Amino acid sequence: MMLPFLTTGALHSLLFTGYGIGLKILHPGESNVQARKDLPMREILLASICGTMAQLGPAIPIELVKTRLQVQRESAKLATEPGKQLYLGTMDCIKQTIKNEGVRGLFKGGQVLFLRDSIGYLFYIPVYEGSLRILRKTNFSETPIQLLSGGLAGIGGWLSICPLEVIKNRIQVDKTGHTRFSEIEVFF
Repeated sequence: MMLPFLTTGALHSLLFTGYGIGLKILHPGESNVQARKDLPMREILLASICGTMAQLGPAIPIELVKTRLQVQRESAKLATEPGKQLYLGTMDCIKQTIKNEGVRGLFKGGQVLFLRDSIGYLFYIPVYEGSLRILRKTNFSETPIQLLSGGLAGIGGWLSICPLEVIKNRIQVDKTGHTRFSEIEVFF
């Protein structure tokens, strides 16, 4: 599964590029990251939204392919033969999705991914920035502060989106063509 390995960095680069552009729009002419320490949280939230939008287009098909590859053996058990793989790899998954569902099939579950990322990054980036502000008042060096802040941000972001992640995964691997589930049905 090389797809997540190869694309995670690119998606996060888009996220933080969009975040940086959002901050530059809010503060034209100010390029020093250190000068952003005391920005109001509402500006960080607005810049977070810019970052989310910057990475969303490529994130939807990447998430779909990643999710389908992760569950393909289980899906194959239910569909035909135990242990059989549905896809030979990333490109085969993309080709089969386009063949069977059209190009729009690559964007299946996109609405839920939009909600998931919008909510998740509204937690992730502000928690990171808030943790940095608090921890910079200690005697720790910058690297451990950034690592701890990143960890706290990741925890906060993922805790905020776990239910949406379940819904997204169920929609993206559904082969029936029905993308509407009841609230209870997606969890069972």
